[in-house]
Amino acid sequence: MKGDQAAAYAFYAEQQRKLADATIDDENSRRAHLDAAAKWTALVEQLRSAGESGNAAN
Repeated sequence: MKGDQAAAYAFYAEQQRKLADATIDDENSRRAHLDAAAKWTALVEQLRSAGESGNAAN
């Protein structure tokens, strides 16, 4: 389950980066997309860390 969530969050982060690249004329929108991408990426890292610590406990 965590692997599926991490993959989905990584996909969302990549989509936000693509949207940021597409909105080069509007700096506020670009920044908002980059901020969203950073948040999704942080969630991916949290899930991966939780998965690694869970695997170490087993």
